Amino acid sequence: SLCLLKAMQANKRWWLFYSLCAAAALWIHPLSILVLLGQAFYVATVAIKKNNWKESLPFFISAAAAFALFSPWLYVLFHSLDITKARTAWNSVASVNQQDWLYDICYPFIDLPTTEYFALVACAIPIMQLFAVAAFLYSNQRKPIFFLACLGLIPTLSLMAPDFFLGGIRSFIPRYLFPLYLALLLSMTYLIGRLIASNNRWKSLTGAALFAIFIGFALTSDWLMLQEKTWWNKQHSNYLIPIAETINQSPKPYLLSDAGAGTMLVLSHLLRPEIPLRLLPAQPMEKLPDNSYDIFLLTPSSQLLLELKAKGIDKMTPLDKLGHLWRLN
Repeated sequence: SLCLLKAMQANKRWWLFYSLCAAAALWIHPLSILVLLGQAFYVATVAIKKNNWKESLPFFISAAAAFALFSPWLYVLFHSLDITKARTAWNSVASVNQQDWLYDICYPFIDLPTTEYFALVACAIPIMQLFAVAAFLYSNQRKPIFFLACLGLIPTLSLMAPDFFLGGIRSFIPRYLFPLYLALLLSMTYLIGRLIASNNRWKSLTGAALFAIFIGFALTSDWLMLQEKTWWNKQHSNYLIPIAETINQSPKPYLLSDAGAGTMLVLSHLLRPEIPLRLLPAQPMEKLPDNSYDIFLLTPSSQLLLELKAKGIDKMTPLDKLGHLWRLN
């Protein structure tokens, strides 16, 4: 975004930097294409307003160069559509409500356990965002607020639309909302900075108070997180904490699992380092260890259960209420 704004100020060499940054963004996360879409909308709108399409030409050339640098990965995605769909299918299996989106807007500033207090703050922050937009418009700074709107809203609306019509949780995932968070933070920064810099004593004090409040929110959130083993955004892996504690209590454990790489990566940080793991099917199960081991089974698939049954092992004891961890008898 910075390179784009510099380049649009008639600084031609910044178009090269923009092209390289856009390509890097696409390689880091393919959803960056939504950011480029917002930027394209901004550039095209500015060109229409000036009635000069030639000004937008360098942008589209730079964007085309960025996609050319990204083309090897596009080739991989095109030839692996089934895998891509399978890896992202979880995005469409649930649904979110308006309250979830309201909380999402607050996360750049505050992240507390969901209580009435947090709900009250969650209502106050969007109201303050409206004041921030009003501050831009009142100061006649429409161009910056329009750029921030394109940066934050177009990627976010592109995620919200399929959630609204098809169902899913794409627009609820904070890591997908970084463009929105950046736009929210910059607009709020402008509001607070403008108040603090005001010659009016009360406006200046109000700006300083707002700044102190937001710093207080952030530090409180950080302090509460430090007291916990995990947080709400790790909820898909939270069940692994008691499972790891159960396995670690065994004098000589041995863990079998065909769970996904993400699950095993989290679990490996929670287990004692000397505990042996056999990851199936990457490490074929030719034979089981001797009876001196406590053999644990984590989230076994139906295929793994059939393999064990074929080896004459079909007696298992469940060790947690959700049926994630079993001990082989």
